[in-house]
Amino acid sequence: MQIEQRSVGTDVSPSEEKWIPEMNHAPEDIARPLQVSEQHRYVVVDDIVEGRVALEVSEWPTLDADGRLFFADMGEEQVTWLMALQRLVDEIRTSTGQFAPDRAIRIGDTFAVAGLEVTGVDQVTATDLWDISSAARRAGKAAMYGAVASTVDTSYEEEMAISDVALEVPETEGVYDVRQEGVVSKTSGPDQEGEAQA
Repeated sequence: MQIEQRSVGTDVSPSEEKWIPEMNHAPEDIARPLQVSEQHRYVVVDDIVEGRVALEVSEWPTLDADGRLFFADMGEEQVTWLMALQRLVDEIRTSTGQFAPDRAIRIGDTFAVAGLEVTGVDQVTATDLWDISSAARRAGKAAMYGAVASTVDTSYEEEMAISDVALEVPETEGVYDVRQEGVVSKTSGPDQEGEAQA
């Protein structure tokens, strides 16, 4: 599922810094940054109904001032047959050594795609495709945690705790920075040393 997009003109400050997801590459299983170009699009499997798949295709996101994904456009929907998309994804996953090359496509799967062309509902092609579902889910969680991090009341946390010892919550308001994968104080930016909490 694509995280909620924020358009230009709201209270966020988009930067020119492109989001670079970390990818695990087979066979070494080493996390490396994915090199994205101007041609790459952020593609999410939005829905699957009766053998057809709806794709939400957006410009590649940048990071806002708080390290969250920022989409300059609202994207467009494209529809193709699930079998055609599955065939393309399987072929590219296999040829590029991506993990789970034959894993079935699911709603919420996210891809970095260059050269995407959907011609009719039975033909879909791409020049480059990377399954970034895991990295996109982490970024989505980062946005969610950042939105609720400073809104949880301590008494609610103590009431809902599964042990007698409640976790200590930092008293300063913070945001979840996807670059550090932790909550950082609003007084410390991504380049400053701040207290990070995973």
